[in-house]
Amino acid sequence: MGSSPSSGARSTASASSSTCAPALACGPTSRYTSIAFPVAILVVAHGTGAFGDRRIVGGVLALAALLGVAGGLRNALAERTQAREVARVIAAAGAGPGDFVVYCPDQLGPDVHRVLPDGLEQLSFPDLADPSLVNWVDYEERVMARTPGGFAREVLDRAAGRDIFYVWMPGYITHGKQCERVNDALGNARPGNRQLLHPDHAYFERHAVWSHPAAPPP
Repeated sequence: MGSSPSSGARSTASASSSTCAPALACGPTSRYTSIAFPVAILVVAHGTGAFGDRRIVGGVLALAALLGVAGGLRNALAERTQAREVARVIAAAGAGPGDFVVYCPDQLGPDVHRVLPDGLEQLSFPDLADPSLVNWVDYEERVMARTPGGFAREVLDRAAGRDIFYVWMPGYITHGKQCERVNDALGNARPGNRQLLHPDHAYFERHAVWSHPAAPPP
């Protein structure tokens, strides 16, 4: 005997919940829970079997498609990050070839990296790596193994004689207070520091930018 539509839906929903659980542990945001989208679509497909009239099924699917398009347009057109503002304030502060842009956490790097001009040296916490991509392998272990003071010293050594622009945000559960402590360490070494950009809560992904110049302004 074949299984009923409702039992199939329950099985698929259970699979969807199992898929979502690890993602929700990282944070309830669409970038993580999107991995459950294919299974969720199967649950919806099972649900249409509850309607006996094919015209109702067609209407429900058409409505779902329209709502999906509306949501997709919002995501495509809305500015979700302060990356362009970050690029603007760094340029306005006189950043030139050879100056450094440092990100903490590295998750802030990809969106800003693509709008900054060529010639800037860009590094990310914890690995001093290229910020265009985030390496998620053993992520939390690598973050916890890196000391903020040690990271700041390496940045200062590499950026000797060059300005440093520090792009960061607190509140990431994997980083604790590490990004704040990196900024403190850079500021202690370069007392002419100042904040160029404050986080704007109108954006999904927010940034703070601090300038740590090579020499205090006259």
